[in-house]
Parts: sequence; C-alpha cells; structure tokens
Amino acid sequence: MKKRAKTSEEEKKEKITSAVLVGPQVYAIGAVGKWTSYDFRIGFYSDIQKKENGDNEYIFKTQVILTPRATKELSEWLADNVAQYEKEHGIIKTTKMLKEEE
Repeated sequence: MKKRAKTSEEEKKEKITSAVLVGPQVYAIGAVGKWTSYDFRIGFYSDIQKKENGDNEYIFKTQVILTPRATKELSEWLADNVAQYEKEHGIIKTTKMLKEEE
C-alpha cells in the first residue's frame, strides 16, 4: 500500500521533536520592526532609556531578519500559542491596553 503525501496543513501541525540552540538566548520586554519587499526585521529590546530631549531610546539586544514566508509562519505560530496561553492564564494586557485603562 502506497503512503499518501502529507498536506501542508499536516506538515505545519507536526511538532518539533528535537532542537539544538546554537546561539544566545535573549530576554526581551518588547520588539519593534520594519519590512521591505525582501524581508522583515524585528529588533528585540530589554531596556528603554529617556534621552535628554524626552524621547525614548531603545536598547536592542538582537535583531532577527526573516523571509516573508518565515514571518507569516511565525505570525501563525504566535497567534495559536498566544490564544492557548490566554485560554489557560487569562488575557495578556498590552501596553496599549494598559494606557487605555488610565
């Protein structure tokens, strides 16, 4: 009997069974980014300092550059996992939500 090929949806649902971390881990309190027609760039920061003129200066720990496809897959993974997290632990309040409550 011939095995049928997996659909892309089935492939997406497969879990990673093994992974090796080869780079540093970075703890971030926020992220900002930009995109071009070639890629998406996301900078992760762990500190914000006030400049003399009152503007915020973000201290970036790392920047990740992703292809559009990788960005879309990350977006889907985050949406699924944030929904699962919030189902178990409650709504995550964003900075915008906290400001609106003031």
